[in-house]
Amino acid sequence: MERRCEDRLAVNQPVRLTVLEEFSPSPASIDATITNLSSGGFQVYASSPVAAGKAVRVDVPLDGKQALLLGEVRYCQPEGNRFGLGVSLEHSILDLTGLERLRVMLEQADRVSELAEVEAS
Repeated sequence: MERRCEDRLAVNQPVRLTVLEEFSPSPASIDATITNLSSGGFQVYASSPVAAGKAVRVDVPLDGKQALLLGEVRYCQPEGNRFGLGVSLEHSILDLTGLERLRVMLEQADRVSELAEVEAS
């Protein structure tokens, strides 16, 4: 019997799962649903199979914001007309809106710095 070190939270959250392929200009995205998650990983049911070892990005709508989960598929098991994936969580960003604001602020600060350098020379 498998014993997990972490508690799992049961959920039923539709998400967008993207398989991250090396050298792929347009990675494949599929509809999926996260059914449980923990601090170390999550289970997701997808409409297409994803091979173990593949890196995935999961975009999660979260209270009007967008969260991003990055992980590696540990297993893929067919279950009826869908596939159950076990994914180990590598990184998570819980507010992409905040991250975008930070990017814009850094870009503006960089432009101000460049202008100051031009004026100083």
